[in-house]
Amino acid sequence: MRRLVCTVLLGIFAASISFSQVGPLRTGFAVVTPITGGRSAFNVTETLTERFEGNLLQSSVQPSPLVTLTSIIVNSDPASGVNTGIAILDPFDVPATVTFTLVNQQGVIIDAKTVIIEARQQRSRFLTQLFSDVPELTKPFTGQLFINSNVPISVLALAFSGPFFTSLPSSQLGGNNTAVGTPSDLGGIISNVGGIAGALLLPQVASGGGWVSTITIANTSILPQSVRVDFFDSTGGLPGLPISTSIPNTVVQPGAVVSFSTAR
Repeated sequence: MRRLVCTVLLGIFAASISFSQVGPLRTGFAVVTPITGGRSAFNVTETLTERFEGNLLQSSVQPSPLVTLTSIIVNSDPASGVNTGIAILDPFDVPATVTFTLVNQQGVIIDAKTVIIEARQQRSRFLTQLFSDVPELTKPFTGQLFINSNVPISVLALAFSGPFFTSLPSSQLGGNNTAVGTPSDLGGIISNVGGIAGALLLPQVASGGGWVSTITIANTSILPQSVRVDFFDSTGGLPGLPISTSIPNTVVQPGAVVSFSTAR
């Protein structure tokens, strides 16, 4: 049973090239772009849902900010299925050189890894995959993972305990990126949105294999606002989804809420 749980969990953080409602789990990322009103006019939430052995498990995440340095409290224990998953999106036209520094509870650096994430692509791995050669992770471990990038990236972390999971927040350390804009034409899909204060990035979405991502968008303003949603596979390409891979223009009435699911 423990091996089955670990296999299912590893799937959500494995790179893939397309989405599917049924069959193998497929992962990627999504971009929500305000057409009118800007970021402040919308409240965006993604709910990741897993069906496992008759149980319905889920956790909600907010769009991830762009950061160049962040830290995440991480846990792992191979005996009990505890692990930490990290998804990273590089939304820009240049590759991101990302350094992961693992620190134990005493503040001692255990190991560091550097990974190149290609332009406009996403990568997701478990802590134990990133540091598969670190002996400390063969037994219960708690510490910090510092993530440092040469260009702003979007980071999402999920804490797993067996099939159960919850989101871990990330924020900019040592300053902020308020001067850094989000690309308005990610993957060549989003275009002609000049003047809008950037897109909202969801670095991990899932479909198939018992997993579904549901993106909920609320209009917090007093006027009707337009928004678009685009889904990508891990390489920044177009996935095959039960719903359209691009929802170009949805009008959300004042105070209203709309939802999009990778299952339909």
